[in-house]
Amino acid sequence: MSIESIPISSFMTSNVKTETQDQNIHAICKTMNDNNIGSIIIMTDLNSTSQRAVGIVTERDIVRILGQLQPTLLRMPIKE
Repeated sequence: MSIESIPISSFMTSNVKTETQDQNIHAICKTMNDNNIGSIIIMTDLNSTSQRAVGIVTERDIVRILGQLQPTLLRMPIKE
């Protein structure tokens, strides 16, 4: 069986976790930890009728932020 014959649904995650772009890094880390996941999709305002994905935050992104040793970055909205 080749990789081309395997449906993408066999690999994908259907219960995707999201946060809004106004959430801070600490809140995003908590969601990732609580759900045992390594990335989270960032959305525009979830209450908006025109909500859409605007990005993704990964564990690697968090490590880079923490590596800067600037704790105030943890309270900054993720869109910054």
